[in-house]
Amino acid sequence: MKTWIINLLPGFFVKLFAKPYVSGDSIEKGIDRADRLWNEEGIYSTLDLLGEEVTSREEVELTIATYLELADKVQGKKHITVSYKPSSLGSHESEEYVFTNLKKILDYYTEREIELTLDMEDYTFTDLTLKIYFELLEDYPSYGTVIQSRLFRTKDDIALFQDKKARVRTCIGIYNESKEIALTDKYEMKQQLTQFSQYLIENGSYVEYATHDEEFLIKMLDLAKEKGWTGDQLEFQQLLGVPIRGIQKILMENGFKVRLYVPFAVNWQSALPYLKRRLANNPKMAFYVIKHMFGRA
Repeated sequence: MKTWIINLLPGFFVKLFAKPYVSGDSIEKGIDRADRLWNEEGIYSTLDLLGEEVTSREEVELTIATYLELADKVQGKKHITVSYKPSSLGSHESEEYVFTNLKKILDYYTEREIELTLDMEDYTFTDLTLKIYFELLEDYPSYGTVIQSRLFRTKDDIALFQDKKARVRTCIGIYNESKEIALTDKYEMKQQLTQFSQYLIENGSYVEYATHDEEFLIKMLDLAKEKGWTGDQLEFQQLLGVPIRGIQKILMENGFKVRLYVPFAVNWQSALPYLKRRLANNPKMAFYVIKHMFGRA
C-alpha cells in the first residue's frame, strides 16, 4: 500500500484497519493488555506511549506526566518494560532539554525498578539518540536502546556497543529511508539484522531480536542453539496484533522470552502517525484485520 494513499485515508478508516495494533486510548488499557498477555500466554510486553514530534513545552510536560503515572501503575509488574522517544520529550528544542527530561524519567523508573528503552526514530534522530544513550548508560546499566539494520551507518554504530553490556533491540526499522542512506531490500535488511545481533551478543550485549519473519526467527533460534546462547543473552520481540503465535510458542519452549511491543495512546489522534506507518510498511495488516473481523463474524 503506497504511503501517499495511506496519508489520504481519513482517520477513522486508519483506526478501523490498524486498531488491533494499539492496545487502547488510556494507560489502563495498555496495562490491561500487557497483563492479559502475561497471565494468559506468558508473553512479556514493552509499553509505549504513542505521540511524536511534540512541538511545545506544554505537550512535553504532559508526556512526562503520563510516563510518571505509568511508572506508578506498572511498578512491581516484572513482565512489563517501557519504551519512549526523544521526539516526544523535547528534542525539537535542544539536546540539553531532551536530556534533562529523559534523565528525569529514568530516575523515576530506576527507583521503581522498571526497565526503560530509548526508541530509535528516523535517521535524523540517530546521532542524538546514541549520544544520549551512551552518556546515560554508565549510570543506568539496565537502560536499553534500538538499532536499525536497514541504515548503512549501523555497521559502524554497532561497534560503539562493544563490551558495553548494553540492552539492544535490533530491528530492520519501520521508517522508509532513502536509498542513499539505507538498504531497500527487506531480505537483505533481515540478513544484516541477524549478523548485527550476533555481533552484539558476542560482544556482551543483551539482544532483543525484533522481527515477524518466521524464516529469520527460526534462523536466529538455530544460531542460538549452535552458539549456546541462553535467555540471559537473547529474547525475541514482535508487535502487538501480528498473528504468529505458533512460532512464538516454539521460541518460548526453547527457553527464550517473547515480548510484544504494546502501544497505547491518550487519544486516537496521537496514534494516527504510528498506525499509518504500520499500514505503509506492512500492507498485510489490512488483510489480517479483515480476516479477524470475518473470523469473529
